[in-house]
Formats: sequence, structure tokens, C-alpha cells
Amino acid sequence: MSRDSTLLGGLAAILAFIALCTLPALSGLIKQLRTRAPKDNFYSDQDGKSTPEAVAAFSNRWPKVFIAFFAALGCAISITLSVLSTTSSEGRQGLSLQDWTTTASWLLLAVQTVCIIATNDSVQAYNVGLWTWLSSLLLLLLLLVQNTSLLGELLHRDNASFALRIVNLVAALGLTTASITVQRRPDVFVDGKIVDRMHTVSAYSRFTWSWCTGVLKQATAKKDLEVADLPRPDHNTRARDQSAQWKAYNFKGPLWKNVIWAFRWPLIIQWLLAIFRNVVSFAPYWVTLRILRALEARQPGEKLSVETWIMVFWLGLTVLADAWFSACLFWISWSDVCIPLRGLLSALIVEKAMRRKNVKQASKTDALKVSTNEDGTKKDSQDEEEETDADALKSQQGVVNLIGVDTKRVADFAAFQFFFPASATKLAFAIWFLVSLLGWIPLLSGLATWAVILPFNIYYTKVYSNAQDRLMKIR
Repeated sequence: MSRDSTLLGGLAAILAFIALCTLPALSGLIKQLRTRAPKDNFYSDQDGKSTPEAVAAFSNRWPKVFIAFFAALGCAISITLSVLSTTSSEGRQGLSLQDWTTTASWLLLAVQTVCIIATNDSVQAYNVGLWTWLSSLLLLLLLLVQNTSLLGELLHRDNASFALRIVNLVAALGLTTASITVQRRPDVFVDGKIVDRMHTVSAYSRFTWSWCTGVLKQATAKKDLEVADLPRPDHNTRARDQSAQWKAYNFKGPLWKNVIWAFRWPLIIQWLLAIFRNVVSFAPYWVTLRILRALEARQPGEKLSVETWIMVFWLGLTVLADAWFSACLFWISWSDVCIPLRGLLSALIVEKAMRRKNVKQASKTDALKVSTNEDGTKKDSQDEEEETDADALKSQQGVVNLIGVDTKRVADFAAFQFFFPASATKLAFAIWFLVSLLGWIPLLSGLATWAVILPFNIYYTKVYSNAQDRLMKIR
């Protein structure tokens, strides 16, 4: 299959994906038009309620302006390129089809842009902005792949097309950036305190962790932080909301199955992100290999081609993407899995402990009723009271251990269990990469060497560990 056919297939797949991403945007806009709902001057959700001042200060005007500008620019440039590639006598048939497919993708992105601008619901605009971001990002990446070799040809043959394709890339990059600057909602409050702004700010601020700069600046100024200085948690981490949601499920089976079902979406996102991150982690090595092969093919004194410089750009982009995906993965593991799960289990344990009868007080009352003035009977009552006190202390300590130790271990395991699918994925891609680079024989030789060394490594590790234990006992 030729390169043009491969790119055309990729662009067609991107077009189909963008069409699917356009459906939620259209459904939201149609729902708004059918209900004829006016713009609401008040906002409330599960996290809390907004105030008139917060609603008045909330605005998405400039993000929508930039989204509309870049979408219109991309459509205009893409249509121009399609017409030029069709009417040009030197144009290729495959390139013309690619450009018209790109134009169709830009038109669908324009439809998504109209839905973002027309909707009155800020949360709906935020969600459609995420779909637009994903669509424009995939289109941008495929345009970069397409133009990696094409720009080098156009630079010496057709300066106008070269400039237009650069502007088209800039428009795609601008739309990708602007679509994630839409604010999700106004500030919301609970019990007179502002709720954590992670689900309030734009997707850009959320996934660059810049929404908490206010708290960090306050900590820097005060040199300390009190509990009152921190924002209130959202409904995903509030104990009363978590407990109510757990009771609403009305679980009957084993606890571990119920926990998996209650946290199914964060766990699915965690696994998918872990697998995708391991795929992305091999991209820098592949790009480096392409750069080395380009340098090997270069003749002495020959200048580096535009394609080589674009591969250098790809190298930096893939390294940044790998670092960002790693940070996102660990953040989601803690914020969406570990902390909510630990809070939920702690709340359930405390609720159950509060429902238990006070065995110590009941035993004391019974002992006072049956006690007499005889020394032997008093001694028996004192012994029973001491045993009751010991049982009560054990029960209280058990509750403390459940909250302080066991729930932490369960939550930590839930946060890091993604290493199981991630390790399997990374091993599979490592084998594929080494086979494509070296072949099966060197790979099997390396695995055989590792298998031979592994038993010796395990044995001498145990010897070293036992020697350390003996040394610590002597000291």
C-alpha cells in the first residue's frame, strides 16, 4: 500500500471519528432548541450552589471567539488547498482526495464550534469543547504526518501551498488549544465555603493543575495553611455524599466486587490511560530511530532535510506527551480512585461503629445489679468489668486499625493496580519493537541470558538479605 493510500485511509478514519464526536454536540443543541429553555441566571449541581456574584463574573466569551476564529480560518484554508490541489496541473490525485477529506473534517469541526457558541449550558459547552479538542488534536497529528514529507517538496516548488499548509497547521493547533479553555461552570459554594475548583475551571487549567495556584499563593504568603484556608471537597470526596451514593446502590454481594462496580468508570479510565501511556512511551525511541536513519542516509556536506527537522519536533512532542500522560495517570489514580475510596471505606466503618451498642456500659450496669456485699461476689464483678474493659479497648483499637491501616492499604492498592495491565502492555510493545529492530534470534538470546541469570540473582539476593538481618541482630 502506497503512502498516499495510507494517509487517505487515516484521514477517512479521522473524518468518521469527528462525525461521531459531532453527534453529542448536535443532540445537545437540538434539545435546547426543542425545549426553548432560556439562559439560567442561577447554577447548582451536586457539588454546591453558585451565587449571583459568581454567575455575573462567569464568562466564556473570549474562548468562544477564539474557537470560532480558528475554525473559520481552518475551513477557509482547507477549502483553498482543496481547490488548488484539484485544479493544479502538477497536483496528485491522492493529494487532492486527502485535501477534500481534510476539508470535510474541518466542516464538521465548524458544526461543533457552532454548537459550543449557541448553547446556554456551560457544562454542555465544556463537554462539546472536549470532543472538539479530541477531534482537532487527531486531525492535527495526522496533518503533521502528512506534511512531514510534503512540506519539503512544496518549499522548493510551490511557496503559496507551503504557506497555506503552515497556516492550516496553525489553525488546527489554535482550535485544539482554544477548545479546552472553555470554563465549565461558575464557582459553587457549600456551607458558605467555596468548593474545590477542579471541576469549575477549564480543561486546560484542570489537566495542567493550575486551578490550585490560589491556595499555593496563600500558603506562600502565610507560610502555613489551616483547614479553613482549604476549599471544600466536591461530592466525589465528601463522606456524606459518598455514603449516600453507596447506600443507593443497595449492594448485596462481596465487598470487593461492590467496590469495583462503584468505581468502575475511574478504574476503566485508569486502565485505558495506563495502556495508552505505555504505547506513547515507545514513541520517542521510534522517532529517534527515524532521525538516526535519516542522518545515516545523509551524504557528507548535504543539508538536513525539512523532514528531519520535523522529526526533531516530533521527538520533543512525544517526550512531552509521555511525561504529561504519566502525570495524568498518577493524578487520576490518587484523586479519582485512592482518596475517594479511602474516604468511602472510612465513612462506612465509622457509621457501622456508631450503630454498635456500647458493650462496656451495658456490662457495668448488669454487674452493679447482681453485686452484693460479699467479698467473693465483688471480686467476680471486678474481674468481669476488667474483661469487659479489655474487650472494649480491643474493639476500639480494631476500628482505629481498620481506618488507619487497612483502608489505606486497600486504597493504595487500588491506586497502583494499573501496573498489572501496564506491565503486560509495555512488555508486548517492547518485544514487538525489538523484533522489528533486531529480529527474533537476538531477542531470544537476550531473554535466554536473562533466564539464566535470574536464579543466581534470586539466590544471592536472599544471601545478602540474610547477612543484613544477622548484622542488625549483632548491632
